[in-house]
Amino acid sequence: MGCCSISKKKNPDYNISVFNTKYRIYFEKYGLNNVMMSWGYDDYMYLVAKENNTLPSAALFIIRYHSFYALHREGAYKHLMNDEDVENLKWVLIF
Repeated sequence: MGCCSISKKKNPDYNISVFNTKYRIYFEKYGLNNVMMSWGYDDYMYLVAKENNTLPSAALFIIRYHSFYALHREGAYKHLMNDEDVENLKWVLIF
């Protein structure tokens, strides 16, 4: 058993069934903008660019999610993507 498996079991939410499903606290096609994530410089730049409101949604998506490798390299979290996310992910992959 790896270190991560042991530490997960120490989390008080580990035995709450709703948190141990594929969707956790979310639901299918919830939309990545609605998912709570830990952000860094990507989101800061996204917020600055969004404030100026001159870029299309695909460009804003690229700025925000280009470092979200679990999504675009590993295919994780795709079950939470809404239709707009699916369309915009195509541009991240080109980027």
